[in-house]
Amino acid sequence: MYVRIREGLGDAILSGNYGARTTRSNLWQRTGQIYPGLGQPAPFTPACIPKPRWITPFKHFFSPKTRVLRSGTSKFEWKSTPTDVELGPDQLNPGYFYSATHGLIRDPNLDKKLKALMAKLLARTAPFDSEPFKTFVDKGGKFRVALVDLSTDFKLVFPEIAEFNSTHVTQGASLAKIGLLYAAFQHWIDLNVQGRMDPKSMTADRVRKLKTIYDVIQDRHSPVLTFAFNADFRQALDGICSNCDASKISRSLGLSYVNSALWQSGLYDCRWGGIWLGGHYNEWDNKSKKWECDKDPYFFKGNCTSEGCHRDPKGGHFSAVTALSVATFFTLLAQGRLINEQSSQALKDILIMQPDRCGSRFKNGLTAAGRFANTDRIYSKIGVTQSLSHEGALIDRVSIGKKYVAVVLTTSKAGNGGMVRQKLIEHLDELIKMNP
Repeated sequence: MYVRIREGLGDAILSGNYGARTTRSNLWQRTGQIYPGLGQPAPFTPACIPKPRWITPFKHFFSPKTRVLRSGTSKFEWKSTPTDVELGPDQLNPGYFYSATHGLIRDPNLDKKLKALMAKLLARTAPFDSEPFKTFVDKGGKFRVALVDLSTDFKLVFPEIAEFNSTHVTQGASLAKIGLLYAAFQHWIDLNVQGRMDPKSMTADRVRKLKTIYDVIQDRHSPVLTFAFNADFRQALDGICSNCDASKISRSLGLSYVNSALWQSGLYDCRWGGIWLGGHYNEWDNKSKKWECDKDPYFFKGNCTSEGCHRDPKGGHFSAVTALSVATFFTLLAQGRLINEQSSQALKDILIMQPDRCGSRFKNGLTAAGRFANTDRIYSKIGVTQSLSHEGALIDRVSIGKKYVAVVLTTSKAGNGGMVRQKLIEHLDELIKMNP
């Protein structure tokens, strides 16, 4: 049901969650279908599963943003608040989850056209009646897709999603490393907030251990310590494409902390599943008969902790993602809402380097199709194994005034998922280009 937010919309401030929509049609032209909507059934949402006991319930903090009307205009924007508050899963709603049910708010036009496009792919009809799509489908290839159009101020503040099998949990491969990047910056703010709130908790022994990750700064006039990533850890963050760098991050933070942050933020959703990291990325090299990172400066073997590896409770994988969770990460990134504005920008600085460091089929496909100009930007992370080929990205097509999140997860026995997502991205880009 629509409800009124405020009669004086000129200075209205809306919360970060929104299950309610206003009747002021001049400001809210495209806020999605009425929910539950003229006798239509409510979207199905699974029940929450309990948090696994091995995940310690750490306290996490973030700097919330609120939706406000830009002064002197009828345009909405995200505005930072000056305080750090305790984080809860529903506080990082990107905007396309109903607060009460967590059902999805879909972009009616884009969702319909995306599903029609995916039906053509499955049927191997034009434009998918050639390779690599024919073999991909013939060999039982599976794909999960999510699209979020963020091309206008309104869409950035009130996004709607288009998706195809986006809640299906799949093995994460290296795409799940975005969870490590998020957890690292979550640890940074948690530590600095705790240092301000409880300086006595920063004992000499604790500070000594933290120096493996942080430069520790103290003003001589204050007992409060501040923490900034040291050069060694920043190098690991920038090098997230490397399994050894990724494992350094996860082992430094601990898997319990990483998954606590993902669970509490909603990036692992207790209803749908999501980004999960139940092991490290140190892999066995069958050719050299050595563990990949069994050398200086890492000194560790294997993927598991002393307590073992931990499977995703929804899908049973040691690392997992859903297209929906990856889309949520990149949408929050675009909104500057991953922890705070500073962290979001730092994450963008890392992710914009990844296409050159570990490749991007999205960028390759758009470039080959003449759809990527020098002014365009892509913030991307891939995940590839012999049978998996995933990518999630925030794509800013400055050249045509379009910005969107695209996620394509593929599983293929034929091993041609990389070319599928490289060819598919130009069709997804066209959907966004034509979306009103």
